[in-house]
Amino acid sequence: MSGHNKWTSIKHKKEKTDAQKGKIFTKIGREIAIAVREGGSADPATNSKLRDVVAKAKANNMPNDNINRSIKKAAGEGSGATYKELTYEGYGPGGVAVVVEAVTDNTNRTTSDIRHIFDKCGGSLGATGCVTYMFDRKGPAPPTWRWATIWLSSTPSPTTSPPSAKAWSPPAAPSSPPTVP
Repeated sequence: MSGHNKWTSIKHKKEKTDAQKGKIFTKIGREIAIAVREGGSADPATNSKLRDVVAKAKANNMPNDNINRSIKKAAGEGSGATYKELTYEGYGPGGVAVVVEAVTDNTNRTTSDIRHIFDKCGGSLGATGCVTYMFDRKGPAPPTWRWATIWLSSTPSPTTSPPSAKAWSPPAAPSSPPTVP
């Protein structure tokens, strides 16, 4: 009866949820570090971006100890990595313009990872400014899109499409309901 232990099942479920929470907490910790550095203050009462990120952290059930530790670390009260916000631009399959925003402590690693993703998916990483002139930044995405920013094109898309692209249409509804024998 190997593998039928109740505690083992609970342990595996807990490990999975803890790993998911850890990923979210790490990303929010980076956002806190950036908000402190850009806002110039470690006080959420005077730094509106930090106040928004702290609210986001509390919405994701991040413990207050972790929030305070991230703020102190970003304010320079401990040794830690410095995070940077980077924007990459490029073209996806079919010439689709793509803007990628990343937060990293290692620019070289992130650049090679983004380049690899573009190459793997049939796109190409472009130079700075090759795509952003076509977009206007409209703000953060809805809360259901966890780590995204909305960019809207300020120019109409090209009228030509790649020859392999077909227009998608929804499937037709059946004319009569199916009969059950």
